[in-house]
This record gives sequence, structure tokens and C-alpha cells, in this order.
Amino acid sequence: MQTKTARLRYIPELLTLHLEELEFLWGQRRIAMHSPRHFLRDFLHLNERLEAHIQGLLNTPEALPDLLLPQLLAAESRDSVFAAACPILRLANPELTAQVFDCFKKADASTAPGFRDAFSFAPSGQFVNALKQLLHDEQSLHAAYAATALANLRVLDRGNTALNALLLHEDALIASVAWQASLAVDCLPSSAPQLRPYQQALLRPEHNIRDAVLKSAIWTQQPWVLAVLRQFVSAGDAVALQWLAIVTTGEDGRLIVEQLKLLESLQSRCDLLVRLGHPGVLVVLRDWVSSGDALLASLAGEAFTRISACDVRGERVQLTVADAADDFEREFAPLIWTADINKLDAYLRQNSNLLKQANRWSRGLALEGTITSETLAAMDLQIRWDQLARMRFLGDQSYQAAPIV
Repeated sequence: MQTKTARLRYIPELLTLHLEELEFLWGQRRIAMHSPRHFLRDFLHLNERLEAHIQGLLNTPEALPDLLLPQLLAAESRDSVFAAACPILRLANPELTAQVFDCFKKADASTAPGFRDAFSFAPSGQFVNALKQLLHDEQSLHAAYAATALANLRVLDRGNTALNALLLHEDALIASVAWQASLAVDCLPSSAPQLRPYQQALLRPEHNIRDAVLKSAIWTQQPWVLAVLRQFVSAGDAVALQWLAIVTTGEDGRLIVEQLKLLESLQSRCDLLVRLGHPGVLVVLRDWVSSGDALLASLAGEAFTRISACDVRGERVQLTVADAADDFEREFAPLIWTADINKLDAYLRQNSNLLKQANRWSRGLALEGTITSETLAAMDLQIRWDQLARMRFLGDQSYQAAPIV
């Protein structure tokens, strides 16, 4: 008797497409979270697209173990880990969840964040206890990422002694990840003040630790932070420079502009002036536009627009390459917008009195006093999170730090 071949009720190639799109979109979402080129509407659209592909996979639950578990075992990046692990966790199957957790405990620094992302984006009932146990088992990278997953899920005990130990871990990556977790729980509503080892951590030389510690100090309104930022910036600290630009109320503009040389790239210098947003930096940007450096002029023009909302673009041109450039570099030299100096000058003349009404501007909006939801929506996500951090630092408890990604 001839055996009939069972017909699949799904198209394997379509599942693979969902998986590939999920991996790609998660990477885009991570980038967008604090991006100067994305707005809240873009971020929400990315979330919708992500969920659509997750649901596309969940429509055929019987196919997921054979498709996703091999992908998870072979994954070499955090985005590929997320794409494979998140739909499995959404199945809420204890056996499959346990397999994901076993893979997490073997993950290295390149893939462990992907597991944290997946745990943070899935129903937590089946793995919270395992994450809590891992947090107490050892002072490891996995314990730190377990802490951040629990913090994202809002089930991390803010007084956890294991977390406090991780904050001073000798491994800089572990310590910086733990500081992200402590910030997330210390910002929760009705959070009792926690004694964190700020002083010891700030004595360490690693930039990633200092960045995480200063961010935590700002969001938790530590009274000493402004003085420390000014001290660090005066001593040449590029990490503190960026945070000082975010929280200063205007009196540190000269110091910040003087220390721009601490930032290596032209892009980062222009971005910092945008994050400062003081009307005085528009004059600095105007001078950069007329500097004769084509790339600097283009970046400065973009920064001017981000602050003022005035479109100062001129022509679309190909960036001139160095004389020693090869044929490939010449053919694929990037296209840039020139900045029309006349447009900048006209804006400065016409708006000189208006600009004096506030110490900080973004997209033509004054960022002082009451900030409405409409104003927040008009900001790019980099400036949005800067504004929320500043409002929190100035005493507004309404806002919490961004989810850890």
C-alpha cells in the first residue's frame, strides 16, 4: 500500500522570510530607540511591523521548534538570537522555554544581549524565577543580563544584594550592564531611594561604566552630579561632556564649546551642539558652514536645521575625495547637501529676538517650561530622551528611562 505524504499547512519559505525580517527589524528598532533620525511615530511603526512578523511565525506553532531552535543554536549576533528566541518564548511551552534558557546560560558577550531582549519582549511567567535564580547564582555576565531583563519586566527587587555586588564587578561590561538595571528600577514610581556606589564606580577609568553611572545619577536626581560633570569636562572627559550638554541650564555653554575637541568625529561634534540646543551654538554652526570644509559645512547645516527647523539645504553634491583615493572610493564618494549660508544668515537676522526667549531649542520649539506631548512627539528620539532625562533631573517624576536595549 502506498503511504500518503502529509501536506504541510504552511509555506516553509514564508516562515523563513518572517524570521529574516524579524532579525532585521529588531536591529532597526535598537538603533531607532535613541536615534537622531527617528521620531516616536517611526518607532511605533517598527513595533507594529515586528509584532506582525512574530504573529506570522506564531500562526504555525507546530513548525517553530524545528525552525527556530537550530537557528538559536547557530546564532552569532544578538539580533539573530532575538529573532529565534522571542517567538519560542511566546509559545509559553515550559520545555521549549527551558531550552532557550539553557542556551542563554552558554551565551557569550555577543549573543547574551539578544536573550535579554527576547526575555524582555515575551510573557514572563515561565522564566522569571529562573532569571532571579541566575541573578543570585553567580556574579557573571549572564547574571547582569538577567538583572536587566528583570528590570525591563519590572520585577527586579531594587534592594537586591546581588545587584549591588554586580555594580562593582571587576569586569567593565558586567558592571555597566548592572548599572543599567539599577537605573531602570530606581526610576520606577514610588521607588525608595537606594544607596548606590556612585563614588567608587566613577573612580574607574572605563568609559562605559562612567556613562552608565552618570546616566543613573541624572535620572535619580543626585544633587552632586552637575558639579562632578563640570569637573570631569574641565579635565577632558568626553563622556561627561555629552551629559553636561544634556542637563545644563545654559551657563555651561562656553565650557562645552571649548571642549568639543574631545569628540573625535565631526558628526559627534555637531550632534553635541544639537543636544545642547542653546541659540548661541547656531552662530558656531554658521561659522562651520562657511569654514571651507565641505563635510563639516554639510553636517553643520543639518545640525542647524535640527535646532531651528529652518531648511538650509543648498545643492546635492558628491563629496570630494582625497587625491590618493582609489577608483572605487572616487566612484562611490558619498552624496551630501551643501548648506546655503544666505538661508542661515536670514534665519539668524529674522529670529534674533525670538531665540533669546529660551536657552534650549529643538526643531524650532523652545524647550523650557511646560513640555507638551505634542512637543515631545516633534522631537527626534535622541533629543526626546535627552529632554526626558533633563525633566527628570529637574524634579519631574512623571517619566522613566528608556527600556534597556
